Amino acid sequence: MTSLQRGKHNQQGWMLLEVMLCLALLSFVLVMLQKQQQIQWQSLAQLQSNDDQEQAQEQIELLNSLMNSPNWLSGVSSSSSSKTNSYPNCDLCGGADFQRWFVVAQKSTSVGKGIEDKP
Repeated sequence: MTSLQRGKHNQQGWMLLEVMLCLALLSFVLVMLQKQQQIQWQSLAQLQSNDDQEQAQEQIELLNSLMNSPNWLSGVSSSSSSKTNSYPNCDLCGGADFQRWFVVAQKSTSVGKGIEDKP
């Protein structure tokens, strides 16, 4: 074998090694990107879940304050709570209709959260 053939054979071996190292590095980078993306999606899902739970809890507290207040039947809004301004006017329904709506709303927000239903 001549030295030219031997040098060409050594070059092919080094090229193969370089290609394998590049592919290993590329696969490592892709795995890290995938893990980072998965962590970001999980944190977004957790934030959304926390936000949904906070909103449901605020609605339940507001509805409880409406049901426990003697003013809800007469349509007088409580000035102590600023959250009531973000909800629709409940003058359209009252009495048994409002109580039925309240019970249904409570059941729909308490599903899977361990909150007891109150009839």
